[in-house]
Amino acid sequence: MKSCAKSAGGHKRRGCLPPLFSHRVGPRTPCGATGFFWGRLRFKPTHAASLLGALLLVVLAPTTGASDWTAEPGMHSAKLELTGLNGHRRKSFYYVPEDLPESRKVPLVIALHGGLSNPKNIRRRSRLNELADREKLIAVYPQGNGIFNFFLHWNAGFCCAKAQEQQIDDPAFLVAVIDKLADALPIDQSRVYVFGFSNGAMLSYQLASRYPDRIAAIAALSGTYGRLL
Repeated sequence: MKSCAKSAGGHKRRGCLPPLFSHRVGPRTPCGATGFFWGRLRFKPTHAASLLGALLLVVLAPTTGASDWTAEPGMHSAKLELTGLNGHRRKSFYYVPEDLPESRKVPLVIALHGGLSNPKNIRRRSRLNELADREKLIAVYPQGNGIFNFFLHWNAGFCCAKAQEQQIDDPAFLVAVIDKLADALPIDQSRVYVFGFSNGAMLSYQLASRYPDRIAAIAALSGTYGRLL
């Protein structure tokens, strides 16, 4: 039997198995049947090899776009010497709008993603780059702790996961990001703002509590305040 049976009209039925798998099914479990039982799944070796090759391309690809901290307009990424989980040097992604005013310094907004999320996700959901274009501010999306950009999270003192267990100093990491950006860009350090979601919201509390002279205000969404680091 094929991975995905077709209806009388020739269209694939919803709920069919992806082509990555082959399967054996009983008489009452064809593709599209009610429920989630798909029979005995067998992973195809040829597809497994293709998947592994694609994963290696992602992991081992050169970090194009990772550069020194720059004031050029556009989206950039750069790494800090300060390391995180397992000695990993994390990236920070930041956006510089065009036509920044030359006569004054501009605000900085730090966006902290949630646990198991990533900088790209919070950038897309917050649409902060659009606000940066309109209000002429710098937006930065730091990267949490994880493996090859997977399972990213922060140490917010009482949470979460390996970053908390290994006591990674994420507030210090964020202050280092602020300092690097302030060296390269005309940032008004009296107007540094932070917003975070979930685990990122927890970290925003920690950051403001430890460095009240560096953070003007925070906005915490779906995250609680725990103990200080």
